Amino acid sequence: MTLFHPGCLAVFHSKAALVKGISGDKLEIALEGGTCRNVREKDLEWLHPGPAEALPHERLPDPDFEEIV
Repeated sequence: MTLFHPGCLAVFHSKAALVKGISGDKLEIALEGGTCRNVREKDLEWLHPGPAEALPHERLPDPDFEEIV
């Protein structure tokens, strides 16, 4: 049994990854830069069961100080 399923979050080489699909023994993942890769399950570390549709932003947008005041 695998921990990985479409929509779960994982870590791939110290980068956040979103599992998009499973094809045989390979997992299709989306990485932080928008790239996609097919990797083996052993190359990932499970992070969260999801469900997630997209990775969180790398950095939060700067606040609009005019709006705060």
